[in-house]
Amino acid sequence: MELEITNKNTTLESLDTNEKELALRKHQLATLLKEIPIIHNETRLAKEEEAKLQEINRKLKADVEAKTAKTAANDREFEETKAKLLLVGDPAELVGMAKGMKVQSLELDELIKNKESKLANLNAENTSAADLASRLKFNIDTIGRGESLPTLKTTIRHIYPNWGFVTLANGYQSGVTGGSSLDIVRDDEVIGKLLVTTVERSSASASIIPDSIAEDITLRVGDQIIASPSTVSN
Repeated sequence: MELEITNKNTTLESLDTNEKELALRKHQLATLLKEIPIIHNETRLAKEEEAKLQEINRKLKADVEAKTAKTAANDREFEETKAKLLLVGDPAELVGMAKGMKVQSLELDELIKNKESKLANLNAENTSAADLASRLKFNIDTIGRGESLPTLKTTIRHIYPNWGFVTLANGYQSGVTGGSSLDIVRDDEVIGKLLVTTVERSSASASIIPDSIAEDITLRVGDQIIASPSTVSN
């Protein structure tokens, strides 16, 4: 009985020790579980910092390589220039030659500019002459068809209602053509039509076309006169 009691006590003591050890291990495990996210975050930050340092290092390495290559190229260019100077002669003479060539180059540039300016003027004159010729041909063709020019703008100078005609403030110099049809315009509306009967340099006479003017409209001195739309469309 004493032996069994002793063994039982020993077992109980061992169990109590094990329970304390288990509780300690559980506490350590809980602490580790709390520290794991912190460790993961620190690891992530460390990796990001490492990546940044690697990128900086890569850029520095590339910059060093580029500057090294540029230095080598400058050295080669210097040696080539020095060799060329040895072949062509005294640098002082070269400076004089370079200045002379510079003056010649400036003179040539000025000459080219003058030529280009003259060419531009000639082209402009040719264009103006071509435009003028085109306008003259159009005017001749229009007058040849017995029509007044589309650019015609004149006014009624005198009105003779008893004889059914008016006189105009402009003549053939402004584009009035004998036998052509004209519109009488007031407030941007056509109120009647005329038929040119006589044309002089700075005046003209025109018959009022019957039934072209409404009964409630009376012609006035100063009414605008233009070529009829049919003339413009041609």
